[in-house]
Amino acid sequence: MEIFLHQRAVETEFVKVDPSKKIGDFGIECGGDGALVWLEDGKEALDPEKTLAEAGVVDRCHVHVSYCKAATIKVRFAGQSPIEGVFSPAATADFILKWAASPKGFKLTDTEAAKHVLAVCGSDTELDQADHIGFFVDDDCSVCLDLVPRDRFAG
Repeated sequence: MEIFLHQRAVETEFVKVDPSKKIGDFGIECGGDGALVWLEDGKEALDPEKTLAEAGVVDRCHVHVSYCKAATIKVRFAGQSPIEGVFSPAATADFILKWAASPKGFKLTDTEAAKHVLAVCGSDTELDQADHIGFFVDDDCSVCLDLVPRDRFAG
C-alpha cells in the first residue's frame, strides 16, 4: 500500500508501506525512537502495538509522524486578543481555520471565514488547507499563526 507521509519541516512524501508493519516500528523508521503516528485530523496517536492495517491506515491515506504528543496553536486576528488551542500535530490547517473562525474563536461568519487563510506569524508563509499543523511547529511543539485576508497572497 502507498500512503502520504507528513512530518515536521519535511515535504510530504508518497511512500510504499507494508500494511502488516506495527505502528511503533513504522514510527521509529520514520522519526526515530519516541515518534508517534497519527491519521490525518486524528485526535489520538495510533496504538504502537497495532499494525498499520489494524489501525485503519489504508491505501493513499495521510499519516503524520511526530515527537509532539500535541501541538499548541496560537492564532492572532485583526488586533484582537489571540486564541490558543491544543491539537494533534496531524490536524490540518483547514481544521484549525474552522476552529479559529468558530464561536469558540473569532466568531466569523462562513462568508468572512472563506475570505481568510492562516499564515505563520510574521511571515508570508500561507498554509494550504491540507497542510498538517505539525509541519510548522517549533521544538516546543507550538506555532503562532495569523488569520489574514486571502487576498494578501493574491497576485
